[in-house]
Amino acid sequence: MAIARFQFFTRRPATVEWRLISANNWELGRCAAPGPSLEVCVAAVLDLRATIDGFAEEVLPDRRGGWRWRLLRDGEAVAVSSRSFHRRLECESTLGQFRKVAGSAPAEPRLRTFR
Repeated sequence: MAIARFQFFTRRPATVEWRLISANNWELGRCAAPGPSLEVCVAAVLDLRATIDGFAEEVLPDRRGGWRWRLLRDGEAVAVSSRSFHRRLECESTLGQFRKVAGSAPAEPRLRTFR
């Protein structure tokens, strides 16, 4: 049975990003900024998992008329929605799913490369 999980990937040299994938393989959210290495990103995910309840959240309109969410620590974005949502309710629901599974989702330190 599939479970939600964190994935680590690179698209550009010298940067690593993470994303949270749901059990049905939908991307729930991702890092707000890439890190310089897999080790840094793994540490960021472990910290996120341990402190997920302490983050402030924002749901904001984007430039195209959709909605995006982000989680903040001390006013700085740590996690963001991976896409724009047509309805605010859909955006808030995905943020809720992210919060619900992020604290217990496994984070296998395996780097994938996307082109």
